[in-house]
Amino acid sequence: MNTYTAITIGPIIKTLSLARKPRELWSASYLFSYLMKCIIDTIPENYDIVSPAKLSEKIVPVGLYPDRVFVKNLVLTEAQDIIEKAKIQFASELKLNNALKDYFNIMSVSIEASTDGEAVSTLNQKLDVLELCRIPAKDQSIQEILDLIKRKNRSPLFQVAFGKDYFPIEMLSNIASVELSILKPDEWDNAKDQSNEDDIFYQLLKEKCKDDFKTYHKYICVVQADGDNMGSIISRIPKGELSNLSKDLLNFGKQTCKLIKIFGGLPIYAGGDDLLFIAPVVGKQSQSIIRLLDDIDKNFETIRDKVQQFNLQKDGESLFTSMSYGVSISYYKFPLYEALESARNLLFEKAKKVNGKNALAWNLQKHSGSSFGGQFSKSDLVFNQFNEVIRTTAKDNLVTAVAHKIRANKSLLALWKDKETDHIVLRLNAFYDQTMEFNSKSKAEQGYLTATKNLLLELYQIKDIDRITKDMYGMLRTAKFIKGEEDSYE
Repeated sequence: MNTYTAITIGPIIKTLSLARKPRELWSASYLFSYLMKCIIDTIPENYDIVSPAKLSEKIVPVGLYPDRVFVKNLVLTEAQDIIEKAKIQFASELKLNNALKDYFNIMSVSIEASTDGEAVSTLNQKLDVLELCRIPAKDQSIQEILDLIKRKNRSPLFQVAFGKDYFPIEMLSNIASVELSILKPDEWDNAKDQSNEDDIFYQLLKEKCKDDFKTYHKYICVVQADGDNMGSIISRIPKGELSNLSKDLLNFGKQTCKLIKIFGGLPIYAGGDDLLFIAPVVGKQSQSIIRLLDDIDKNFETIRDKVQQFNLQKDGESLFTSMSYGVSISYYKFPLYEALESARNLLFEKAKKVNGKNALAWNLQKHSGSSFGGQFSKSDLVFNQFNEVIRTTAKDNLVTAVAHKIRANKSLLALWKDKETDHIVLRLNAFYDQTMEFNSKSKAEQGYLTATKNLLLELYQIKDIDRITKDMYGMLRTAKFIKGEEDSYE
């Protein structure tokens, strides 16, 4: 048996909710990653940090440290000394006074355990309970943190992360419209140089880019992602493998940040399998947000394959891991903290509850007030058919007609939900021939109708007709949006 001690920090979600701009959201997140860095750097080298893996870089422009650290052979009294030393360094670097007294919740707990996995699993449970006992912060401490994360220039956080005293990342409008920085680079740069507000930027950009400007250029995606079953995996991982897995997760976080930046997004946090970022609906290479999530999944294959090699079991079934996502798509004026809360709820209340996990849950909140979305497992054929619908999406009037006709004929479609697949195929073919007037359409339109029919067929596996028609409507409207509506559409 060995002694294991865990240290946790907060309040993270409360602080993130203070953010109103991308810069502020990044600052609020990085604040805690840097606090954890100060704690980890203060732990003497003769102690074994089980998780997370330690960063070797001095300049790290995104939060890569999680809110918990687990240390072997460290007793509680020594942990308290480490925390106090780290707090002094943290406050000195960031020039904090009042906030250090009562804003940050830094707590620790120790147990005896025989393996790293057992220790981390038990400590996580204890920390979950411990975090319910939080110290209320005084108004002056909250204001000090608010002043820090709202800094535009000369923030010590910028100096620590970028080695410079200004924030080198764009406004929401710049992120949302980043596709035009490639399609119309001179026009995009010119609009950016002449404006320091989103509204002015868009006014100039629409004038300069004309028909290339689409509705989605005014929308951003807030994405929250998390690895599936990692808690169960960590508690069962073979002895000596947890540290190696922590290193792999750290590398996954780094590589994912690169993918997000290449796409044109802003990484906020990448603590192993836990991700938070802002991204455009369509990125620099005119690929949709769905493609970025697919690239992140491919990047996660190293972690997935390693876990599979362990042959771990839970309740007689093999344990696997994958990435699940909550994607909130909203207008650039939509409150950022609400989009953040929406993404979190989509991940944990919908995607994580999809049978088999490995899921995507999304919601598109239109500026007009309407909203639609859905959720499904990416391992299902639904995901492939959804991508096919995006690829073949036709003119606006046909897309709208298909979506509305499916909703209007819900009662008819419900008659087939418990039938055999061959029967459903036969009925769907007749439905598309008669109601959708399939044979009178052009070849391109028939391609789109075929894709929607195949998607609807896969959705019949759900059985619940309300869910089938709702998800189908959400997918068709989302595909139409991603494909590119003219800005005048709204």
